[in-house]
This record gives sequence, C-alpha cells and structure tokens, in this order.
Amino acid sequence: MTDTKVRYLQRASLCYEIAATMTGEKVSSMVHLGDLYSDLANALNTASPGPAAIAEQAFPECPHCGSEMQPHVLLPKTGLFPARQKFHCACGEAMICRRA
Repeated sequence: MTDTKVRYLQRASLCYEIAATMTGEKVSSMVHLGDLYSDLANALNTASPGPAAIAEQAFPECPHCGSEMQPHVLLPKTGLFPARQKFHCACGEAMICRRA
C-alpha cells in the first residue's frame, strides 16, 4: 500500500507542476486532478506526517479569511522540484508551499 501512496503523491506533484506552466481554464482542471490524487493518497492513511513533525511547523495564514490553515498532504521531492506541503482552510482556500 505504501507504493500506491507514493505513486499517488508523485502524480499529484506532477499535476501541480504541469499546472504551474499552464494558463487559462485548463489550470483549474489540472489542479483539481492533483487534488484528487492527493485525496487518494490521504485515504490510504499510511505515511502521513506524524504529530511531532506537524507540531514543529508554522502553518500559513489563509489569505481569504485570515485563520490558520491546516496541513493536508506532503508532496515528495522530485528530481526537479523540492518537497511541497499542501494546506487547506475551513473556508475552502488551498495553498501549496515549498518545504526546505
């Protein structure tokens, strides 16, 4: 099951990378596809970051409502891009940040 989760996260990462290079209406479709892959990986619930790792992080503030956003999924580092963390807010906003 771990291989499946890694594969889903890699595909989500690839979708977000492709969306970053696109313009127009196709961007939202590619981001939605990346969200679907991320959700599939989270549904497997095998390798999400532990509470200690989450407690050490500073979570970003939602640009829409100003509340603290919650981590959703950690996208692994690829050969071209650094690891990225996806955050969600209760108001529906989402944000992807690079991880060091």
